[in-house]
Amino acid sequence: MRLSLCIGIICLIAASACRKDVPVEDEALMTLLREGIEVGDSVQILYSDSARLKVMIQAPVMYQETNRRYHIQTFPKGIYVEFYDEQGLLTSTLRANYAQRKEQDRQVIVKDNVVYESVQGDKLETSELIWNENDRLITTDKPYRLRRANGDLANGLLGFTANESFTYFKSHSVYNRFLFEEHKTDTLP
Repeated sequence: MRLSLCIGIICLIAASACRKDVPVEDEALMTLLREGIEVGDSVQILYSDSARLKVMIQAPVMYQETNRRYHIQTFPKGIYVEFYDEQGLLTSTLRANYAQRKEQDRQVIVKDNVVYESVQGDKLETSELIWNENDRLITTDKPYRLRRANGDLANGLLGFTANESFTYFKSHSVYNRFLFEEHKTDTLP
């Protein structure tokens, strides 16, 4: 009996001596899970309408809060989004270092190094964009830089409001540089 007890104690000591410390990432993950937050790694989300791809989202990490009635998806390590038209052709892309979708508010916020580019060559850069899914409007109160494919440049200090396709665009304050073609027949009065 004594021999069995000694062998048992030695096995416990040996097992505890071989135990490795839990990595910090695993501890942080376990804390999130205990708080009711699901964690997705290397996430790809596809949104479609009538079996046609509309939006593709890729992110290295996604958190989804599950223990509340108020659902929030957070992309703390950045996001890349592709938008498609009715024919399934790519129309534009969006990159940001952080994103959050508040489901009940039907609002998406992207922050930090936000870059929106259309396939026509338009490029918008800002530090934050807010998309209201109900109004279908995109807004910001942060400075921005918009370079159109034709060379027109707009620098706004107080943000803008635009529709989802950026065909309507209202600057809250702006400094613009527009390029005009010279014609020899054009004269000033």
